[in-house]
Amino acid sequence: MTILEDLWYGNVRPTERSVERGGRLDNLMKLLCQNEDDLMSGLTEKQKESFDKFKDCQSEITDFLETEAFTSGFTIAVKLMVEVMKTMEIPEA
Repeated sequence: MTILEDLWYGNVRPTERSVERGGRLDNLMKLLCQNEDDLMSGLTEKQKESFDKFKDCQSEITDFLETEAFTSGFTIAVKLMVEVMKTMEIPEA
């Protein structure tokens, strides 16, 4: 299959990441969850609702920024490839 076919059939998922156990991201995620649990245990129900709304907004912002970064990176990569292809063109005689 070509990369376009893999993308079409869902075999390539640019937003998916694997998390290495014991790696930096894994440790940060565990710390985040631990800190969230500590924070939530001291909040009232109303404060918990506000915090949940805060997390939802933060998640939407993160999704938006990841999408922007991906599209920007892809655009730059295509521009680089076009520039490289131009330098490879055979000059006309």
